[in-house]
Parts: sequence; C-alpha cells; structure tokens
Amino acid sequence: MWNVGGEILAARFAIDYCLNKFETDKIDLYHDYIGISKWPNGLWKCNKDATLDYKKYVKEMQDKIKIAFHHVKGHSGDYYNMIADHYAKEGILLASNQKKNIMMYKEFVDEK
Repeated sequence: MWNVGGEILAARFAIDYCLNKFETDKIDLYHDYIGISKWPNGLWKCNKDATLDYKKYVKEMQDKIKIAFHHVKGHSGDYYNMIADHYAKEGILLASNQKKNIMMYKEFVDEK
C-alpha cells in the first residue's frame, strides 16, 4: 500500500486544494494510477481500509463538486506526469532526510 497510499493521498490533497482555493463546480483530476478512478466509480472492489476510505471520501466530495477523472499512462513522456513524478520523488527524499535527521538527533541526545 506504500505507493498506492501516496497516490490516494495526492488525489485527496488535489481535491481538497481545489475545493478550498478555487470557486469552481468541476475538478479535472489527472492520474497515472488507474485505481484513483476505478475505486470511487465502483469498477474495482475496495479490499483495504485505505481504498474504502478513499471511495467514501470521493463520494462525499462529489456531493460538493463534479470530479472528472482522466487517466494518463505513467512513464509515457507526458509532460505534466513527469513533473508530478519529479515532485513526488523530491517529497520522498525530503521526508526521508528529515526522518534521518530526527533519528540522528535522538541518538545524539540519548548519548548525552
């Protein structure tokens, strides 16, 4: 669920951001992981809590705003997908480095 969880979190963030930042009645959500549209549309069965929660969340949001899902094939050279992948990798590295720094700090403090 690590990668899938990231995809779900990104989709939720994008929906929340658009709802809170813009006055619009429609969101076009582009995604490369097909489950992002299959779960809320009932085309895939939700087998995990994370996918069940995501499906419920999207249904609740669709009461507020129309969400149009657009699947983009990953690693196909799509410009915006490449940008999204770049920032996702940057975020993982940043989070990983922060975790390492926290662990090093704890080790330092524990030695004192």
